[in-house]
Amino acid sequence: MSSPLDDIVIYFAQIGAYGRDPSSGRPVLYIRPGQLGPRCSFFPEDVTQSCFTIPAGEDSITVNVPTYATTSFEKDAQIGFFIRGGYPQYVNMNHYRYKEPRQLYATVRDGPDVTPDVRVTLSTPDARAAEGDSTDTATLRLRLSGAGQDRGMIAGESLRVPLVFSGGQPGTDFTLSLSGSPIGVTFDSATSTVVFTGPASGASAAVATLTLTASEDSDANDGTVSVSIPQRSNRGTPRLTASGIAGTATGARSGDGRILLVDDDAPPPTPVVSIAGGSAVTEGVKASFTVSASPAPSAPLDVALTVAQTGDVAASGAAGSRTVTVPTSGSVTVEVATEDDGADEPDGSVSVTVKDGTG
Repeated sequence: MSSPLDDIVIYFAQIGAYGRDPSSGRPVLYIRPGQLGPRCSFFPEDVTQSCFTIPAGEDSITVNVPTYATTSFEKDAQIGFFIRGGYPQYVNMNHYRYKEPRQLYATVRDGPDVTPDVRVTLSTPDARAAEGDSTDTATLRLRLSGAGQDRGMIAGESLRVPLVFSGGQPGTDFTLSLSGSPIGVTFDSATSTVVFTGPASGASAAVATLTLTASEDSDANDGTVSVSIPQRSNRGTPRLTASGIAGTATGARSGDGRILLVDDDAPPPTPVVSIAGGSAVTEGVKASFTVSASPAPSAPLDVALTVAQTGDVAASGAAGSRTVTVPTSGSVTVEVATEDDGADEPDGSVSVTVKDGTG
């Protein structure tokens, strides 16, 4: 340009979060608009707008915008830069035109002066998994937060979060895997530990989701496993392991952390007990009976019996109630002693009966 272009009006604004004055709690701006450039003569009281000049022979100028540190930790904010005027109807701002973009934004992040405490919260949004079914799984979720909002790890920061289980063990009763590929998040299956690591630029994911798949077993009972995380990084075992975090790291659990492992196995059939008698015997010889269970029991099965007689043929104490144990082979022999009394009398008999409700 052959002559200077004066009074280009720029409006500055902070958008988003504000810092907080530690003593009063009042909002604190990252920028001081009144210090960013000359005050416009036609807006003498408006500190949010400044007037700039592009010198003759130049086609641009650079405007530096200093930011001011706060001592609170809050979410990122933005500084907006807006060209005002540019149309005939704007008095004192109609001597230039603009082309897009007429507004730009710059992000302001917290600096090293803050204390960025980190809180990791464990939840179980889906607390049920069916054994041996990869489509019916439970979900565990870890969420990082700071100052009441999600907060990922930045460069130089890392946080290791071990998962602690009771009522079941990873690798035996269930398996765990990281869902998706969240930025800066890995899972160590050997130690059941989720690791958040800040990337070189930007921030890691603030949320990690794990899938729990229940393992198949041979019993037919449902099981319950509980999961928790450590509450501190500075004491206790196990503990959170924080590195590069200026503030403190704490852990918490939302809910009771209980996960139901549903068993889809049918219960084993109830054995049916039967008795078969042996061949006839003479007095003084033991009578034999075979007690069988079908199917064979998975564990030794106690069966209550009643021994009765007709005539006076059973040895003393042989008649009455007794209990025998059917082994896992499925059958056992029961013997009943008979009495050889030398008397000439009609033949008698010995019978063995399973008591009701025991087989």
